[in-house]
Amino acid sequence: MGYARPWTECEDAVLVRTYLRDGMYSLARRLNRSPQAIRQRASKLGVAIRRRRWQPWEDEVIRRAFRGPPMLAGATAAKRLTHRALASIYKRADCLGLTAPVEWRTREDNIIRQEWAEGRGAAKRAHAKLSRRTLPAIQCRARKLGLNVAGWPGRWTAAEDTIVRREWASGSLGAAQRVQVELPHRTLKAIAGRGQKLCPGTPRTFQPARAGRLAYAAARATPAFLRPARPAEGALVP
Repeated sequence: MGYARPWTECEDAVLVRTYLRDGMYSLARRLNRSPQAIRQRASKLGVAIRRRRWQPWEDEVIRRAFRGPPMLAGATAAKRLTHRALASIYKRADCLGLTAPVEWRTREDNIIRQEWAEGRGAAKRAHAKLSRRTLPAIQCRARKLGLNVAGWPGRWTAAEDTIVRREWASGSLGAAQRVQVELPHRTLKAIAGRGQKLCPGTPRTFQPARAGRLAYAAARATPAFLRPARPAEGALVP
């Protein structure tokens, strides 16, 4: 079992003298304590009442870091500002107007359209060419442009939803398999998920995996003398 290591007078003196200047992360490494323990002890000693104001040189460090790739900007600034938390750095960058969205250029849209037309893995290939854009941003931009990766079925259409509702309304097992016969480009998992979304009140026995587990459980619950006997090898089954 773990135990709380008691605080010494020397540690308290160091914390009171340097907490507001160095911050809890720097003191955590110096005193071999967790950041949470440093924050709690500082609150108990009354040295964490007021927040540390941002200095002009800290703002300049953040501005220089955010001139580079946006995905590495926060980590780059955190290397210089060891007394600041990463979340605080991003919040300060937002206050300075450094995280404002940048308008998409025509060249970037053309790259996204070209990669989406080639097939799967388009987002990663586009991200390799557009290093200043994050992967989620590229995917969001592709959706706004109405693009769909070649080979992917895309969004569900009204005709497909009609087929799913018709089979789900039958209320019998095997609905997902019957839908897949008419929609071979959809997987069983996708069909089952769509059926649950369109008909939320129906039981989940439409999923093939669930149906198989129910059949297996019913077979195990049946007494052995009631189970049909297996035909012998070579015997003709009517």
